[in-house]
Amino acid sequence: MKLISILFSQSIHFTRFLRPAGGIYIPSMVEQLEKRYGFLETPRSLSQFNTAKGVTFAHGKFQDTVIDKFQIYENGLVAEANTESRITDAFLEEIVNFLTKDCGFQINDLQKPTYAYVSQVEVQFEVDISLDSLNKIGAFVSGLLNSYGVSLPDYRASGFLVHCDTPRDAPRPHKFRVERREGYPCELNVYFCSAPLRTPDHIKALRFLESVFRG
Repeated sequence: MKLISILFSQSIHFTRFLRPAGGIYIPSMVEQLEKRYGFLETPRSLSQFNTAKGVTFAHGKFQDTVIDKFQIYENGLVAEANTESRITDAFLEEIVNFLTKDCGFQINDLQKPTYAYVSQVEVQFEVDISLDSLNKIGAFVSGLLNSYGVSLPDYRASGFLVHCDTPRDAPRPHKFRVERREGYPCELNVYFCSAPLRTPDHIKALRFLESVFRG
């Protein structure tokens, strides 16, 4: 398997922070984050600093990487970038350090820290990720289309997704998805892949997937 590109990573750190005694002066905190990371978009009013809906900072820079979006929620932090999850994780760890050491927040020890991820990559498999049983319905659909006067090759299974059932009150993880990348001939086996994993674990899972189809 060849990794063509890392398209997107989202890191979510579920952590509740306790505000310092006397509260926090929000303009000062926002100004420090703006100076530290150069965000082009920051909350400018008290109404925009709503942690229930998410406080959004956009287009900052961390370790020579653009952080497209950083959000503060009442139960955690979110970072998004077109890079691997190692960078977004490191960014959030630095944010936690800033909030606790520079702003006086404390981490609520009663809540065990948990993490969630979205990883999106483009890869080229060395084998065809073929779902033969689904190709039968593809041929059936193509036959119907041909009856409309449209001459097309048979539809083929272009991917799949797997997910899990989760309790209503639990965070719902992202789907694991593999689908053919548009713009490439099928025989090149180029796929868009998305998963609720750290980038290296995502690559590991895709290599395992390839081994399954290799047989």
